[in-house]
Amino acid sequence: MTDARVAAIQASFERMTDDPRRLAQSLLARLSDQHLLDARWDSALVQRKAKNLAGALALVVRNADLVDTITGVMSRSAVSPFLSGDSPAYHEAVRAELHAGLRDADPEAWNDQLDTDWLGIVNVVADSTFGPSPANVEAPRNAAAAS
Repeated sequence: MTDARVAAIQASFERMTDDPRRLAQSLLARLSDQHLLDARWDSALVQRKAKNLAGALALVVRNADLVDTITGVMSRSAVSPFLSGDSPAYHEAVRAELHAGLRDADPEAWNDQLDTDWLGIVNVVADSTFGPSPANVEAPRNAAAAS
């Protein structure tokens, strides 16, 4: 990612919130409204997950110039299942809702390039915070089997 694109992502994040936890809580509320969180979770667990999501967003945005490097590290971090389903379609719905929530938090500055760059960040953050999409787990296995 170029320096200009990194700066655009970081500026977008700053416009969205001065408190990543508040942004994460609003994103989790969107997921809950769409029934993408497990209804059995208590509020303490949701708050811990909001803290994890906020930390992952802040870390990836702060290091957006290294997103390709940190993708593997973050995807290998220990993540307990966060979704109430585990199909590729379910994971895609979560990613789409997170992406839409970010877009809605910075609508005036949103453009095609920012959309693409945020989507990349959403994928890294979703893998590390919610667990990897089954499609993302199968791709490395299939590549290893082919070699």
